[in-house]
Amino acid sequence: MSEKTITEIRTPDKKESDLIFAVYQNTKMPISAFLYKDFCCSFGKTLGCMNKGDREDGCNERRRKIILHSFRRFVKTTISDLGYGDYSERFIGHSSPTYWSIKESEKTELF
Repeated sequence: MSEKTITEIRTPDKKESDLIFAVYQNTKMPISAFLYKDFCCSFGKTLGCMNKGDREDGCNERRRKIILHSFRRFVKTTISDLGYGDYSERFIGHSSPTYWSIKESEKTELF
């Protein structure tokens, strides 16, 4: 048995099917469908540790004031407020508006 360096032992082999974030349900074959739920739970715990995990008042006290979707709304609103409503839709993952077309180089120049 040959002796391996610490770097060789700790560096896993990268596979094309690897996920960026760990999924705890199944360590041999991660289930990507649970990735968002796991990430939301971890995000909520992180907010709690930072004392930023305040809950909403009123009808939905189980929901936090800051959630992952808050970032999506913030980005959409910020880009739209700059006058690029159509681009904001595309930026957050919605399909491209029918009559709005712009070259990739122009998008890069805008933002």
